[in-house]
Amino acid sequence: MKSKSTLFLVLDTETTRPKKQSRGIVFDLGYKIVDRYGNAYGQASFLATDVLSNHGPFYYNKIGRYYDMAYDKEIFPVPFNVIQKAINLTIKDLHNKGYEKVIAVGYNAKFDFGSLDNTSEKLLHKKFLQVPVKYLCLWHYWSLNCPLNYKGPRTPSGKLVSTKAEHVYAFEFKKPAFIEEHTGYADASIEAELLLRVLNRSKGRLPTYNHYKDIPGGIPFIANRRLGIIKQKK
Repeated sequence: MKSKSTLFLVLDTETTRPKKQSRGIVFDLGYKIVDRYGNAYGQASFLATDVLSNHGPFYYNKIGRYYDMAYDKEIFPVPFNVIQKAINLTIKDLHNKGYEKVIAVGYNAKFDFGSLDNTSEKLLHKKFLQVPVKYLCLWHYWSLNCPLNYKGPRTPSGKLVSTKAEHVYAFEFKKPAFIEEHTGYADASIEAELLLRVLNRSKGRLPTYNHYKDIPGGIPFIANRRLGIIKQKK
């Protein structure tokens, strides 16, 4: 069977408040699957009931929003093991349909997929993804291709321009008042839009990695060097 186009599984997570010497764990996961032309191949929004029943969200003021989302069936409240199975089955199904190249995308992919592995290892004693994928960090990809006229607020230190998803999306789509919702599916949706924007203007190779741990660090400096805010490395 001839391999079909590359698909991008754009995913965002929300985590609980970290405890001492312990990372937060994932309670909200949303994703959209698109190709480079914007065609949609699936989407979902999950709330991990077993996690949320024992831990508070990082953005605690959002808890009421999750009640509304569950009531309106905008999010599916299920145990974390159901979420893990659903994502893996979704990718396997795409492979079986001839979409051999599925790229897992997160704005901060190292955080999102690291948090999913951390949660899965704690609750299920195994890695989250059991199927082969390449990883793409959208933050890294955008930074390598950011517009030279990019404007964003300064970071708290004042030394760099912020390249947070909220500020990048606001600039790219000319929505200066945009505020990121910080729920999984809503954030995955804007990240899918942003991915398509970068794909449309980038001519180079996709900076994908076999493992999210291989994604380079120091991403905030990449765009700031490109913009001339800090000096280029010699």
